[in-house]
Amino acid sequence: MAQQFSPNEQQQAAIDWRGGHALVLAGAGTGKTFTIIERTRGLIEDGVDPARIALLTFTRRAAQEMRTRVGTKHRGLFAGTFHSWSIMLMHVRRDLPIRPDEWTIIDREDQRQLMRRIKTHLTPKKAARRFPTPAQVLNYTGYARSTLITTEAYLHKFVDLEGEQRQFVIDASDRYHQHKQQRRYLDYDDILEVVATTLTDNPTLAQAIGAKYDEVLIDEGQDLNPLQWKIIDALIPHTRIFMVGDDGQSIYAFRGADFESIHSFETRIPAGQILKLEENYRSGQGILNLANWVLEQSPLQYQKQLRGTRGTGIKPAMHHFASDYDEAAWVTDTILEAHNNGEPLASNKILMRTMSGARQIEASLVEKDIPYVVVGGQSLFTLAHTKDLLAAVRATVNPRDELAWMRYLTLFQGIGDVTADRVVDQLLQCSSISEARNIIDQELANRAKEVLKPIIAVGRNQTQPGEALRQALTAMQPVFEHNYKEDWNKRRPDMNLMVSLAERRPDVVDFIETYTLDPIHGTEASSGNDRDKVTLITIHSAKGLEGKRIFVPQAQYGTFPFFRAMDTEAEIEEEHRILYVALTRAEDELLLSNGKGGYVGFQTSGDGTDFFLENAPEALMDHVGATQAASYEALPLGDLSEWG
Repeated sequence: MAQQFSPNEQQQAAIDWRGGHALVLAGAGTGKTFTIIERTRGLIEDGVDPARIALLTFTRRAAQEMRTRVGTKHRGLFAGTFHSWSIMLMHVRRDLPIRPDEWTIIDREDQRQLMRRIKTHLTPKKAARRFPTPAQVLNYTGYARSTLITTEAYLHKFVDLEGEQRQFVIDASDRYHQHKQQRRYLDYDDILEVVATTLTDNPTLAQAIGAKYDEVLIDEGQDLNPLQWKIIDALIPHTRIFMVGDDGQSIYAFRGADFESIHSFETRIPAGQILKLEENYRSGQGILNLANWVLEQSPLQYQKQLRGTRGTGIKPAMHHFASDYDEAAWVTDTILEAHNNGEPLASNKILMRTMSGARQIEASLVEKDIPYVVVGGQSLFTLAHTKDLLAAVRATVNPRDELAWMRYLTLFQGIGDVTADRVVDQLLQCSSISEARNIIDQELANRAKEVLKPIIAVGRNQTQPGEALRQALTAMQPVFEHNYKEDWNKRRPDMNLMVSLAERRPDVVDFIETYTLDPIHGTEASSGNDRDKVTLITIHSAKGLEGKRIFVPQAQYGTFPFFRAMDTEAEIEEEHRILYVALTRAEDELLLSNGKGGYVGFQTSGDGTDFFLENAPEALMDHVGATQAASYEALPLGDLSEWG
């Protein structure tokens, strides 16, 4: 996006706002981050102590960017995610019921592992497939908690489960929460729930915390779920809430994001003021005209029209192909042609509705030897080998971390599930690190020294997490070389990256907290490479991204709207917004395309649900090629030195 050096009229109004609660409806590319930064600077220049400002974002990376851009005056300013802010409160407030240094934060893969163990105990051995998977159970319960309803209510409203399957989900959910309490685990929802419930039930505490801040700024307000809103509601009487968001970019309903809460901000907060940012610095007006038109087709009123500052630009184009193979070949040929004319590969971003639909394009990129990076892939901290190393760190910090110990012990040749279970059962009963060490010594006998060596290394370096991981990695090298003998050399750089990340944290508990709460992705971790690359990315991962040339493949019925998201009007409306997000990523050139391969095509289904761009006026979008009409069906940190 073109850099601006002075605020426009709408931005200045938001920067200077000193009234009550406010929501800034910021359209795509309108400089919302610039506005937040300038507002924060303005508050500090007005004499507000940075320590009395909290800036809540949805990613650690966004928070870091904002701190950097505020400059040296930000010292004392809290900028971080809702989860990291909640963890900070747990650390400093003795009147909150959880001390995070006495608990272990578990990520999504840990949750699945725990739920798998629970399912094994709750279902007949030969009938497990009849019941929902651990991931499905976690999705049901997580969504229920984020939206403040019971698991039973969620199942009744959204899931077609009856009898023993329904009861299994309820029992598994109950058992899961019991296990977390017994093992002193906190999952992501627990972190928010502890703070939200305590602030709601204890108005005096809510007042004490709210009064510490002159202003709480909230970025990406459209992505808030009801559990996060519960925290905000408790703070509203005691501080000023200044929220920035775009109702047109609310695309995370599957995570529980509450679209209505931002779309009806004035109803939710009657004294709240609506401000707007509509001047777009990213795209040509031709691109914006098509994006505006998409939202205008909705019966909802989005209350803003994007106006460009860069002239008309290149008119968007829809390219039609006979097959997805032809479509993929055209995408990669277009990239190569531009690159041969001197344009960087990084100028090209390919936006996918789902990454499963990218196989043909990815194959074409590989075939033509075009360097690319996939964003929206697997987290660095959920890769098998990195979780192995992290298990050693977690087991050191929390001797009762059942999941970490099971993973860690079974890494060693000759230690199977039966032995590991026996050891872990005893570790769960121990009350000290020295007792835990004795259990390892007694139960593993001649294997104990090998098993304890990485643990001791971590324990001796608890305030030097980089060195802790480096020594643990050295001690575990023979294990990794054996377990990953086929591709250890490819996996080793990920381990080195973990050591590098750990060096940035003050202690091992902080390291676990930081990267479990907000894990980075392997693709992000390698983005520092100098090599010029095309970006292949899901639309849901692309918010905040921009590119000189944006490709939107599979622009057809079954993708926009997505065939699995046509059951309700709310789902179809969110599909409108997903397309809007994709279109508004483009700076100079927007290239949409479709092939009639598979069950989808450019044409309408014939059931009254159209492809969203089916009736776009010719003045807004050129068509290249032809498509054949068809009919389709809608388818605790104590002293760790006792280890050694």
